[in-house]
Amino acid sequence: TEKTNLPEFTTDVDKLPCPTTPDTILPSLYAGPVRNDARKSGKDFVFYVRSDNGTMTYVYRPETGTLADLSVRCGDIVFKPCDGAGPVIEGSVVKAELVSAALGKDGVLRTSWRTTGGVDYSLIMRVKGRSLIVDWQCGSPGFDGLTLGRATGLKDYKLFPVPYLTMGWGSNPPVLYNQGLYCFTLLDWHNTNASQFYGLHERISDTEARYNGGSRYLRLTDGSRHKLRERQFITASPLFEEVLPNIPNPPSPLKSVLGKYLYSHVGAASPDRFQVFLKNWQLLKEYGVDHVRLSHHEDAWTDGGDVGQGPQ
Repeated sequence: TEKTNLPEFTTDVDKLPCPTTPDTILPSLYAGPVRNDARKSGKDFVFYVRSDNGTMTYVYRPETGTLADLSVRCGDIVFKPCDGAGPVIEGSVVKAELVSAALGKDGVLRTSWRTTGGVDYSLIMRVKGRSLIVDWQCGSPGFDGLTLGRATGLKDYKLFPVPYLTMGWGSNPPVLYNQGLYCFTLLDWHNTNASQFYGLHERISDTEARYNGGSRYLRLTDGSRHKLRERQFITASPLFEEVLPNIPNPPSPLKSVLGKYLYSHVGAASPDRFQVFLKNWQLLKEYGVDHVRLSHHEDAWTDGGDVGQGPQ
């Protein structure tokens, strides 16, 4: 019998096995190294991504407290990746005034904002690899969500879904392709106070599209909400692989056992589901797939009285 070395249960959050890196979901570089720096240029703050193939910049001019102030520039390509992204109150993006903005020697831009309702929040930016990392923070529970906005200024663009890159039961976020650049934005599930994330996939017009949704802060049992805390990754690259998130988990202790198996889940509530799945498995066998691991939905072993799918 092969030893699996299963991890031990712990309640110490400082000793969890993941994330395995402080960079969490930061996309990897595949086309060679890049050089990053940040500078102030007039009213703009410019974050540089330099490589042997050229220079791309994220240009930010703090005016609205949202990412309507941010654009991606690469040669003749200019567009806004997250136009209108920002904190939400009662379904609407907040209006805010700039309190302060300072670019540190560490290349981190720190800005502070105050909404018309008197709620203060901060917007912090830095560039690493090909990603602009944006931290949204609020010291009080004043917001009910964060929207990731929409891409604007597009031309002959495409949206396409990525297998396994899902957001549960709702819409799944696609990757955006615009004039030779791939672009993707995603919230970091390791750095969030949100109740849930949601995705969007919408072609608004020939120049605008939504390619992710945002986060929701649902009310707790006492009626309050958590304080806003989100880390957003915005990544643009001419190479598709360089916009995909990493999954900072340790190697599975069962990978030597399960790595050779295809996984199949027997779900749904149709009475003929076992016959349908059996035909699929037989087809896989004809294709030469000899190892398949199956899992059955819990109601496969009951009469349906204690689960939500009814009698089988």
